[in-house]
Amino acid sequence: MKRVLFAPGFACTSEIWSGLSIGGIEPLYVRWESSLETVSVARAALENDVVESEPDVYVGHSLGGLLLLELLIAEKIPSRPTLIIDAFLDDPADMFKNYVWEDDKLRGTVVRMLDAQRPLFVPLRRSIGEWTRSGWPEAAIETGAHFVYGGRGGTEEEVLEALMWPQQARKQITILPKTSHFLMMEAPKETSTLIELLLGK
Repeated sequence: MKRVLFAPGFACTSEIWSGLSIGGIEPLYVRWESSLETVSVARAALENDVVESEPDVYVGHSLGGLLLLELLIAEKIPSRPTLIIDAFLDDPADMFKNYVWEDDKLRGTVVRMLDAQRPLFVPLRRSIGEWTRSGWPEAAIETGAHFVYGGRGGTEEEVLEALMWPQQARKQITILPKTSHFLMMEAPKETSTLIELLLGK
């Protein structure tokens, strides 16, 4: 049975993964502790989680994805098949700044989760605002990770243009239409399929 590590975004809980349906895996859910007051401390905690659990596949959403990429770039964790979900390698274009595309019920679920969690992570949020990543986006792309982004009502070409990636790297990107930042909740079946591809299913 393969082990899949799921690293959530800032102020997110493992609730965001609950809609996924992937048979024959042992899911390993990273939990952000309120004691993680800086990006460097959060990165070290994630590194420790990876080293202790020895996953076969990494899945990272937003902040979780960016931290996984930093660890891969620095060779702090072993190279593994990796899926990065709606994590932006530089400042995102305006079209990417909405959370949930069009599901009001899901939007309410996300807002309640974030409202409950954000007060616990004020120092970490401040640290994220000061975070710089040297050599990006090229260094992150060169990890070989696969990236998936919400389409947010745009065409695939519009989303790819807004990401501003090098043309040759676009093969590493999947766009899921009618989804936004929480696409694993908005399109759990399609997200599960992407993870299964990394598992060789």
